[in-house]
Amino acid sequence: MFCKGCGENKKLIKAHIIPKSFYMDLRANANHLNIVPSNVGERQSRSNIGDYDTNILCKDCDTIMEKYDDYGKKLLLDQRDSFIEHERNGQLLGWEVHNFDYLKLKLFFLSILWRASISSRPFFRRVSLAQYEDKLKELIWNEQDDDNHTFGCVVAKFLPANIEGVEKSILDPDKTTLEGRNYYRFYFGGYNIWIRVDERGVPAQFKHAEIKNGGSLKVVPRDFQESKEFKMLEKSVKSR
Repeated sequence: MFCKGCGENKKLIKAHIIPKSFYMDLRANANHLNIVPSNVGERQSRSNIGDYDTNILCKDCDTIMEKYDDYGKKLLLDQRDSFIEHERNGQLLGWEVHNFDYLKLKLFFLSILWRASISSRPFFRRVSLAQYEDKLKELIWNEQDDDNHTFGCVVAKFLPANIEGVEKSILDPDKTTLEGRNYYRFYFGGYNIWIRVDERGVPAQFKHAEIKNGGSLKVVPRDFQESKEFKMLEKSVKSR
């Protein structure tokens, strides 16, 4: 079959869109994961290693993704307890990371977005980059940045919910708008990643949150227990 990375007719592998490490973090000591789609009509399933696609990438092209995936795991999972917490009058304002690799982190997020777009897995059905797919692939393969012209990323971190670990749930990504700009939202590892795919600039609401080259990483807090995503997950679980 033809690889969607190199375009060559090669043997394709089990390629993860969201890295396997984030499923393993969620699985903890259990021997499998329960995959609960947000769509009430879909059946719950079990998985040992998470969701993957066998029709998109060869081993060589998947290896290109690995350096980004490894960095994403290192920063967002292995180092998450070292994030600097900021408060004002007892209220959590968010977290900050001074030393991080801006380009690797951004390309980690963009590579997930690109893989989700080329995948035909139902879990990623709402991600379709259309004319931006090739442009995004070029950035990833050449290890380049577009200086946030079209693609920008915001990192939000969920606060712990009453049910232990539920804020780390991996939910299917969706598309939304903010101040008229187009965004894709991903949910994994206790984070909510907003990826802008729009050339009209950064919305005022995200002006200081979008990751920038040369700046520190600002991580926005979100209350998972009170979020729409929690209510959606709760409804989906109860329906089963």
